[in-house]
Amino acid sequence: QSLLRALAEIGLDALLLGHVSYVTCASPAYLERAGEPRTPGDLESHSCIAFTATSPRPEQWSFWDSGKRERAVTVRARLVVNTGRAAIDAAVAGLGIVRVLSYQIESFCKSGALRTVLSEYGPAPVPVHIVSLTGHRSRSARAFVKYAADGLKHRLRALTGVR
Repeated sequence: QSLLRALAEIGLDALLLGHVSYVTCASPAYLERAGEPRTPGDLESHSCIAFTATSPRPEQWSFWDSGKRERAVTVRARLVVNTGRAAIDAAVAGLGIVRVLSYQIESFCKSGALRTVLSEYGPAPVPVHIVSLTGHRSRSARAFVKYAADGLKHRLRALTGVR
């Protein structure tokens, strides 16, 4: 709520579209070969695939315990890439465990190419907003915001199953 107030104070509207979350996953072949991690600490003995696009320290992954306290785990990055897609492709190929946003791997999980692990240690979902100027907007700007918001809401709902 404080973020929404701050945006309003500088003349911006934020419309909630849905939520995404970080997930940890690997290919069934990798998990069969290396075993499935049961706790975040188990990742220290696994090959992991990190990417630099979302973190200045790609080898540091955050997890949350049952008390919802954050705990950083240093992973052994077998491979470090600069895009989520490259990291996902490497995970599908069985090179290790990856941590990405839920919408990025939804189709891979549905097809069975990837399987999530450590779900109980995940953070709360992150809200996704579309942000636009408040006040007088042109009709075309309002139409664009509505079009983009409707499309993104539909996509997020399709990916998460939330209605």
